Amino acid sequence: MQTITRGPAVARYIQIQNIALDRVDANLAVSRDDALESAPWRLAIKQGVNHSFAEEAKTLSVRVTFEVAFRPANPDQKRELLRLACAFSLEYTFAVKGGPEGDEREQFFKSFANVNGVHNAWPYLRELLQSTVARMGLPPVVLPVHRPASTQKPDENEKHTATAESIAPTTSAKKGRTPSQVGRG
Repeated sequence: MQTITRGPAVARYIQIQNIALDRVDANLAVSRDDALESAPWRLAIKQGVNHSFAEEAKTLSVRVTFEVAFRPANPDQKRELLRLACAFSLEYTFAVKGGPEGDEREQFFKSFANVNGVHNAWPYLRELLQSTVARMGLPPVVLPVHRPASTQKPDENEKHTATAESIAPTTSAKKGRTPSQVGRG
């Protein structure tokens, strides 16, 4: 059974209990003016996933890490404009008796963590990225829809890289309006 189909098999018997932000670090590597002049931007997103299952408590713990790097959309410009790194912990209860054992069950949990865990953390990453970028004095950025990488072969640490399409600040922000003025008539 492929990774993309194992996750939903687990999802039928699991319930999310908590999502918490464990770590965040954001760094604007250039001036705000340089960042705005470099628009549109392209985002490179790396993610890592680890999980563990507590048999007695029937609890699946998933830790998802993200690194988002902003670069100019022009591929000739390699400099990094902004970097945000964060980690989220997700706790799930597993409400089923029986089912696969040992290595087979581990493969089901691994698939669930890599697909559903990342999917559940993605809206929190989107909000964190959007609000952090705005607090840095830059126009809001909306993270694209999360699409699981079903064709990738995950390595031991489950690290994947995705590249988002170019993202441009709003036109009014490019004209020198402050983020608090963006969206006002």
